[in-house]
Amino acid sequence: MSSRTTNARTTNAKPAYRPPPPNLVKGAIFRKGAASFRATLLSCFAPMLVASCGASSGTPPKIAERPNVIITLDGNRHACVVALDKEPQGSAVPCKEAVSFVKDELRVQPGSIYDIRTVATVGDTEIASVRSALDEAGYRFIGGRKLP
Repeated sequence: MSSRTTNARTTNAKPAYRPPPPNLVKGAIFRKGAASFRATLLSCFAPMLVASCGASSGTPPKIAERPNVIITLDGNRHACVVALDKEPQGSAVPCKEAVSFVKDELRVQPGSIYDIRTVATVGDTEIASVRSALDEAGYRFIGGRKLP
């Protein structure tokens, strides 16, 4: 034998693999770039999401919304019965005074939603006059059905 002893373990041994240290600068730049990209996306889309929330007064109300005021035109009595949505019974007033009753007595704010219903036979002109008076006062028709 030689002066050097050969051991199978030592002659075939390879040095342990150590991966190179990560490039910290490159990772920091990537993280910073990803963060700024997310910030840019958020700043672009957040105003669009907020702008689409809520109802604007320029859009017609949805049929699923409940009216704040219900005006029932009674063809037999030639009067209007005006009631808040949550009231079981309304007050009978002349149809010409329905808008002032809604404003002054019921204190319903302009921009609120109304619905018109009829009992018995009511002329189209009477329905149209009540509706136009309410529209001019700033109230919005619920839009559930077509009225003249």
